[in-house]
Amino acid sequence: MSSQPSVEELLQRYASMTSEQFAPLRREDLTPVGQEAYDREVARRSTPEWQAEEAQKEEEYQRGMEEALTGIRGWLILPAIGIVVDLLWTAFEIASNWSRASTAYGDVLRGYFPFTNTRSDFVAAVLLGETLFFVFTAMAAAAFFARKPFAPRLMIAWNLISVGLNAGAYAWAVSLGASGLALSGGDAQLAGQVVSAAIWVPYFVRSQRVRYTFAPKADAA
Repeated sequence: MSSQPSVEELLQRYASMTSEQFAPLRREDLTPVGQEAYDREVARRSTPEWQAEEAQKEEEYQRGMEEALTGIRGWLILPAIGIVVDLLWTAFEIASNWSRASTAYGDVLRGYFPFTNTRSDFVAAVLLGETLFFVFTAMAAAAFFARKPFAPRLMIAWNLISVGLNAGAYAWAVSLGASGLALSGGDAQLAGQVVSAAIWVPYFVRSQRVRYTFAPKADAA
């Protein structure tokens, strides 16, 4: 038969347990030696010194977690890349559409839309929407990389506005009788934005990295 552990051995074992591990122990289930060790460990854990030590350990743990999860790293890199690429792409689209509007854009649209009296309204609306969206994207990007506390809300709005603007432009083009050539790629782009918003909106709401990175104290630092 194996010898029973001594009180000192049990005390060492209990002392190594976390509060979550020690709490489920039931005194009445222990041997007399175990009960003695249990009583002494309970008394030790009831002292102000032990409680202060545990509070310090918890604080250090939380600080370590915060440091590990703070910063534009991990999955947060992807929306960082996305908003920069979208900012550059929107600027390119604005420049391209202004160029087309002042040159042969009307001729191109004439082959796509049978209702020529609505072409100018459509082009103006697209350019206005792209310009306003570019300004908002620039604001969201600046807040994001400066790690402002309100940046997650701007990123959520940026994703939703992107879907809304493209859905509106696509629906308007369809209502004008746009041909398949005019709509080529538009449906895939819209579907991609819907999927992207479905991923990143919940991420910015629930992610611990987002919460730590954009916390007010990080901004103040």
